[in-house]
Amino acid sequence: MQKFELKITKRAVKDIRLFSAKEKQKAVKILQNVILKNPYEGKKLVTIQSQI
Repeated sequence: MQKFELKITKRAVKDIRLFSAKEKQKAVKILQNVILKNPYEGKKLVTIQSQI
């Protein structure tokens, strides 16, 4: 399996700070379990943003 490095922009950090605790947990799970395994699955993060 190929390993990827995840870099989060300053803008993303600002947005994540606005998330509720539950949304932060969901974002971390998606980043760890989906994005790090396949970075082309970014659509799942858009789903979190649209639910806010």
